[in-house]
Amino acid sequence: MAAVKSIEAVQSRIRELEAELAADTRQQELEVLRETAKKLLAINGASAESHLNGGSQIRVRPKRGGSLPRGKVSQLAGAEMAVKAAGHPLQTEEIVAALPRYGAKIGGANADRNLTSILSKRGTLSSVKWRGKRAWWFSDQEPPE
Repeated sequence: MAAVKSIEAVQSRIRELEAELAADTRQQELEVLRETAKKLLAINGASAESHLNGGSQIRVRPKRGGSLPRGKVSQLAGAEMAVKAAGHPLQTEEIVAALPRYGAKIGGANADRNLTSILSKRGTLSSVKWRGKRAWWFSDQEPPE
């Protein structure tokens, strides 16, 4: 009889904690983020465990007919990721330096010029004046101060 009461007490406490946590918006946000991360990783063909447990590089499938090897991103996608991660406009040479961290490379004898050509033709990033120099920022957003 004592064991039954202990189990009932434990189950009662579990229900209490579940009710408290369900009302906590941070817990709800954490659950949504975990589920979203798992779904995104599944879409991108990566293992959820490797990324949710400290993996740092995101693997992204190419969008155009498989012209890029699996796990590589386009220069444009890499540039967008770099600018987003920085949280402010980046100069061309800063983006070129950051591209390998996002799985992209820019080739040719003049990488800065090649990247400038790519970015100016695609339209998702625009050249803006920032802190007295030209830098790249999202076309649909005002640059931060």
